Amino acid sequence: MSSKNLIKAEVIFRIRYLWITLYPHEVYNNTRSCGAHLALADKKEFAQSMPNHTQLLICFALALSCLMPVAWAHPQKASLTDVTLNTRTQSVEIVHRFVLHDAEQAVQRLNGAGASLLDDPAQLEAFALYVAERVTASTDAGPVELTLLGGEIDDGYVWIYQETGIQPALNSLKLNSKALFDVFPTQQNTVNIRIGGTVRSQTFSNGG
Repeated sequence: MSSKNLIKAEVIFRIRYLWITLYPHEVYNNTRSCGAHLALADKKEFAQSMPNHTQLLICFALALSCLMPVAWAHPQKASLTDVTLNTRTQSVEIVHRFVLHDAEQAVQRLNGAGASLLDDPAQLEAFALYVAERVTASTDAGPVELTLLGGEIDDGYVWIYQETGIQPALNSLKLNSKALFDVFPTQQNTVNIRIGGTVRSQTFSNGG
């Protein structure tokens, strides 16, 4: 169902709900062989009890006010990055997670309307490279070079994987992600660094 149809259905639902709440005496349960349904008790009585135009306008306004967050809310564009130490492989693992819908929008804006991460493995590879080019890392000892391992699509998300070796002053590791800043003005990227028994979190905002 399209977003317009969803909004229309939501308006109708809320108006019906408010009508039944305000005028319950106008509706009753009439059970037939095909099942229970709602019906008007009596057409004449209903016409006499019909609310005036002001009441109808109030009812409609209330329904719209309830719906406004649904119709006008703009979803926040956000990604999440986890940085962890793998003692078995002696490496630092970096996992970036993007909402698939956002990533698809980004790829289409960057590479054309026909581009698709789902249909073209080359687009996924290009997106992984795009992300890697916008992620930087450093410690108190200096810049840290990151290796891109690749990406995959799973459970409604795009996952991009990077890694680096054990670094001097590892507990001071910092990572900055500017992925999608050049695509979405409201993009936010949160980085969680789980090293040294603590979690350090930082959110990077576009333009912030």
